[in-house]
Amino acid sequence: WTASDIQNFLLWLNGPAGAGKSAIIQTLALRLQEVGCLRGRFFFKRAHSSCCNARALFTTLAYQLVDPAVRKLVPKTVEEAPKLI
Repeated sequence: WTASDIQNFLLWLNGPAGAGKSAIIQTLALRLQEVGCLRGRFFFKRAHSSCCNARALFTTLAYQLVDPAVRKLVPKTVEEAPKLI
C-alpha cells in the first residue's frame, strides 16, 4: 500500500473468539504504519482492565490523533471534563 491508496477510514473488526481478528488487524496495522497511513489504534482485550472500557478507547485514540504539540493536554482535559467521553 501507499499513502495514496488509503483515504481516511475507520476499521472495526468483530467476530467470535479465536477467529483470528487480532492477527488480522495487527498485520494490517503494521502494514499501514510502514507506509505512514496509521493514525491511531486500539485493541480491546477483556482480561486487561485498561483495554476493555470506553474511557481507555477515547483517551488512547484522542492522544494518538491530536497534534503532538497538544498531546500532553488530552489526559488533563479528560480528567477535568469527564463528560466528554
